Amino acid sequence: MNKTIFLEVVISFIINWFLIYANLPLFRKFFPDKPNQRSSHNITKPSGGGIIFVLTSSITFVINSNYYFLANSLLGIFGLVDDKLNLSASKRFFIQFLFVNFLILQSENFNNFFQNNFLIINFIFWFISNLILIGIINFVNFMDGIDGLVAGSMIFVILTSTMVLNQNFYGLISALLAFLFWNWSPSKIFMGDVGSTFLGGFIVCSITSSSSFEGSLLIFISCIPLLLDSLVSLLRRFIKKQNIFRAHKLHLYQRLVQNGFSHSIVSTFYIGSSAIISIACFSRNIALISLAIISLIIFGYHLEKNYAKPFL
Repeated sequence: MNKTIFLEVVISFIINWFLIYANLPLFRKFFPDKPNQRSSHNITKPSGGGIIFVLTSSITFVINSNYYFLANSLLGIFGLVDDKLNLSASKRFFIQFLFVNFLILQSENFNNFFQNNFLIINFIFWFISNLILIGIINFVNFMDGIDGLVAGSMIFVILTSTMVLNQNFYGLISALLAFLFWNWSPSKIFMGDVGSTFLGGFIVCSITSSSSFEGSLLIFISCIPLLLDSLVSLLRRFIKKQNIFRAHKLHLYQRLVQNGFSHSIVSTFYIGSSAIISIACFSRNIALISLAIISLIIFGYHLEKNYAKPFL
């Protein structure tokens, strides 16, 4: 890490830490998060803190010429509106659909695929791409239910994107570290939809901005600890004929907390898993990546069978 990047990391951390500290009363007043059926906390806490790292990261995107990722900043701002007004699912989906397809249209990798295939194949690829990319945004949002889990895990996803894309996202990593200071259990503030939507959108931006399929796949793999829990919960609820669009507390991380695990222990499980997967991605070794994924699945199964509250 050169001196310029080191200075950016330090300044970003200090600014983000101070802005959260200074604005805690405002977040407490205008974005109170009251406990509900899906909540894993039992007292009202301020939310919307993600707007700090959204704004500071947008500045670093401009400084480092990562203009492609500014579209993600707009998605994050929409998340702030959602935090305040609690928009309908249809409105959220429409905005996410526009966001994802804007990125697909700008993506060299995706457009190369579209130019070399029949219309029906292009349509199938477009449909599956939308399903996966919009799913990523929402799955990250679903995982933001306990202290520190998403902020900590995303640090390693962003490190993977930094390596794969050869771009400077250290300012965002530093911003998340500062936020994690306030979000770690017992948390003083939540990131809200503004933060989780922004981070989910960052993954989508990273996947679509890669110039190769291998790069997009590596970034996607780095998200597996965050995405797999949501995917398995969704499939299990669908099989049980539950309303998959209704809020719930059936994710593995939620059921571990319900069965007595602390927020910090459960978040450490997910952050540690993200770190292992990211290290495997750094190696670009198929055998090592496969071993990391298989180990993660076995570990998750072990937690499910022996420590989590039953899936009902």
